[in-house]
Amino acid sequence: IRGYTREAGVRNLEREIGTVCRKVARRVAGEKGRRGEGEKGSGEAKKRRKGAKNSPSPLLPLSPSFPVEVTAENLKTFLGPRRYSRDLTQDRDEIGVAQGLAWTEVGGEVLPIEVLLTLGTGLTKQTGNLGPVMKESCEAAMTYARAHAIELGIEADFAAKHDAHIHVPSGAVPKDGPSAGVAITVALVSAMSARPARREVAMTGEISLRGHVMPVGGVKEKILAAHRVGATKIILPAENERDLEELTAEIRDSLTFHPVERLNEAIELALYPIEVPREVLEEAKEIALSDADKELIARSENEPEPDVEEIPSAKNGAKKRRGK
Repeated sequence: IRGYTREAGVRNLEREIGTVCRKVARRVAGEKGRRGEGEKGSGEAKKRRKGAKNSPSPLLPLSPSFPVEVTAENLKTFLGPRRYSRDLTQDRDEIGVAQGLAWTEVGGEVLPIEVLLTLGTGLTKQTGNLGPVMKESCEAAMTYARAHAIELGIEADFAAKHDAHIHVPSGAVPKDGPSAGVAITVALVSAMSARPARREVAMTGEISLRGHVMPVGGVKEKILAAHRVGATKIILPAENERDLEELTAEIRDSLTFHPVERLNEAIELALYPIEVPREVLEEAKEIALSDADKELIARSENEPEPDVEEIPSAKNGAKKRRGK
């Protein structure tokens, strides 16, 4: 039934069960009608119909097609195709895609964040019907990634040479709030460093420019949504660890939780590791130096070391160094 209803309460569940019961009743009535048509013209049937005017209708006898069983396999014949998927939104680990979590009035939702880079001048675009707070989270995530480029395995001038497009699918649905900050940052760093994100990891948390991961609301509903789609690891703010007590033991035992205080912790948990190439570090350091610094370093490297000779000290025989 999880493929047909998704809500905090059970109102829609009751409606779906009612739909199944009505369709079963219609099938029973149709079977009864077909049997009645087959008996038309027989004297026995006429007598039964005449006697039925003054007596209650007898119970419908069971035929080979009854009782009707409703199973997970045949539920589609009663309710149609599944309306909700229980599978992860990704079938493989991808670069530039992270699994965020969102709270809605009817429960939690998995919110995939997509980032695509193109050659450009460092512009950032956000689409997906995002509200102002979520757009600010995108800006904060980009600033953090630029400020910590070297330690994240990103070329220092990479962001300046590329435009970033951040998209959140289901564009017809408005989205807002700060809790996608961690997922946005992970997706950005994944795209900029070419490190695939682990699809089994879902995450939530607000971020600051200094790299702190701050608490958010709706943690219970978000975790239930992650469990529903098959995620096995949850990254959440350390201050939200107390919210895990609201979950059942079954849910807690089936998931691995990673409470984090710093954004770099979340990035390392969500992305595959990568060694920063030495040439990238050298190039990044070169770019970070000013022209004056480069000239000073070059001058010091080209200057010859002064020649020295050792002479004995007049007092205690210790050696001194003197330029020629």
